[in-house]
Amino acid sequence: VDANYFKYAVLAKTETGSVELLRFDDRIPMHMHPKENHFVYIFKGRAKATIGGVTSEVGPGQMISIPAGVPHSLERIGDSPVEIILFSTPPFMQKDIVWLENK
Repeated sequence: VDANYFKYAVLAKTETGSVELLRFDDRIPMHMHPKENHFVYIFKGRAKATIGGVTSEVGPGQMISIPAGVPHSLERIGDSPVEIILFSTPPFMQKDIVWLENK
């Protein structure tokens, strides 16, 4: 499935949460999810993550937590695409994305 800035595939989904494999080649602009809490496991690649005004570099084996309603963005570092495993509760829904900036 293609979104505006990333591609994803649903790996598992229940009433209370979901797991997606997500990949982006450039950046995911600042946005938020009013209803979803996200736990993002970096599987491949490196990225600059900005979450609620705090910026940090993240790479394989690291996990970041993004509470519902907190603005965040991800930007690739280097030449390799970034692949993450996204754990969402409640389940991820593309229509729950509120874009706060354009690419």
